Amino acid sequence: MSQEKVDKYKEQKKNRQNPKKVSKIKKVVPYVITTIVVLAILGFLGISVAKQTGCYTPPTEAREWSEQEIQSFRQVLIQATDRNVQYTTVAPETKAASKKANNSKKVEVTKKASAKTTKKADK
Repeated sequence: MSQEKVDKYKEQKKNRQNPKKVSKIKKVVPYVITTIVVLAILGFLGISVAKQTGCYTPPTEAREWSEQEIQSFRQVLIQATDRNVQYTTVAPETKAASKKANNSKKVEVTKKASAKTTKKADK
């Protein structure tokens, strides 16, 4: 009987958590929860004040940009030498644009020619 008690005591001791660890967790958890609640309240207040003062207006609907507007914006950015602009279309007054236009025309002509030859070959 005493050996059973000893085994039971050993099992309970294995399953016990370190009291220092538990006390640290019990001290920290309320601070974390309080911090989260305060940040949520401050965020809510900040957004509501921004909406009331007009500093923040959520978008009402998505704007569709025409191709002409996009090209206009791109040209402005290119002239401002913005490095983030992708040069899918280049201003026609630059040398690079004329080279690119000539190359694209050559590619189109060769594609059309190859398409015609394959149609003739299919017949």
